[in-house]
Amino acid sequence: FVHHNDVADKIYEHFREKAVLVYGPTKMEDRQAAIDKFWHDDKCELFIGSLKTSGLGINLQNAANVVFAELDWVPGVITQAEDRCHRIGQDKSLLVQHLVASNSMDSHMAKKIVAKQKSIQKALNRQEVST
Repeated sequence: FVHHNDVADKIYEHFREKAVLVYGPTKMEDRQAAIDKFWHDDKCELFIGSLKTSGLGINLQNAANVVFAELDWVPGVITQAEDRCHRIGQDKSLLVQHLVASNSMDSHMAKKIVAKQKSIQKALNRQEVST
């Protein structure tokens, strides 16, 4: 998963022979064709998708590995993208990786995302206080 279109384009250029790309500029009919190819073409080993465009409403359950080449400030966006691949009924393990370079903007973002996620979990798991 990526955030920026130019990053998606570069990755796709490198893996064009065995990949599909679904991001903002992709036409709706081409999106479904790409998803179908990823599901049914044994030569297609890589689904490249934007966090926002491909992070909701599609099933990538046949994926074995998920790599986040870029992050989003909102933990829920990342979780939703992960969930496209980790679906109910999946019977194999899924490896999720986040590519984060030391001392980069993404490393700063990753720390903020983890802190936000902890706050969200704390709020959701909060026990009711009896009065």
